[in-house]
Amino acid sequence: MIDDLRASALVGVQLDADASLVIPPVPTGIQRFRDFSKILERTKVELQTFKAKKEMIGFVTTTKNLELARDMVAEYVKNGCRFFAVDFSGASNQPSLMRTIVRAIRESLKIRKRPKESDEKYYLHVFNAATSRKSILDIAPISDVIIHPYGVDSTSGVMWGGGNVDDPGKLRYYLTDDYGAYRRTAILQHGTTCKCPICRKFDLPELYSGSVPIVLNRLREHRLHSYAGEYKRIGEKIGEVEPAKGYLPYLYTKTAAESDIKRIVEDVKEIRAGL
Repeated sequence: MIDDLRASALVGVQLDADASLVIPPVPTGIQRFRDFSKILERTKVELQTFKAKKEMIGFVTTTKNLELARDMVAEYVKNGCRFFAVDFSGASNQPSLMRTIVRAIRESLKIRKRPKESDEKYYLHVFNAATSRKSILDIAPISDVIIHPYGVDSTSGVMWGGGNVDDPGKLRYYLTDDYGAYRRTAILQHGTTCKCPICRKFDLPELYSGSVPIVLNRLREHRLHSYAGEYKRIGEKIGEVEPAKGYLPYLYTKTAAESDIKRIVEDVKEIRAGL
């Protein structure tokens, strides 16, 4: 557990680094509200005594105590937080935690089932989201992109690294056409029409030639470029006036992640029904 001195130090480091937004140093696996309250109080004290005004993020770490997660959100709202963040701790999805947090945010801000212009606005970010679901199969569903129906505005993934992978062929090629994360054998069989800079420079066999770090960096560059284009398309679909051409029908075209998408959509319906 983080004591008062450590909490103050961790907040102080962020302030000294001139962070625009300050994250309360809530540890993963926290179980008691009183422990959270102490950390929140130390964060507020450090912010109040700092020479410049800084905003605090309503940060909820991974926890199995969903009642605590709900109470944390409510307390953040009382303290004026409108920027929230959830830590997935490298998981591909956290449906129970997301249901709890999104519902708590909307209830605390009194956002109605059919939002109005006068409703409170908030921003929701997910830290450390896995890019794809862990699987031994050659094709796994992409998982970070499909978090957005929960009302997530942005995500950041876990640090890239080779880990225990000793075969470049096991590294995954992310295909936004169907939201599939393909290993080498599968993507060579499937093929790709991606026109990102890295895919124009290397064909698929060449993309996978070299050591694990080399292939990993190439695949990372491809993913960043292809995701940028995908997020642009998602934005266009969300703004589409005609429902049949909107975001939900578009999601259902992503066949490699179909079951995960259906589950998330059902989660979102459940959240809205409970408001």
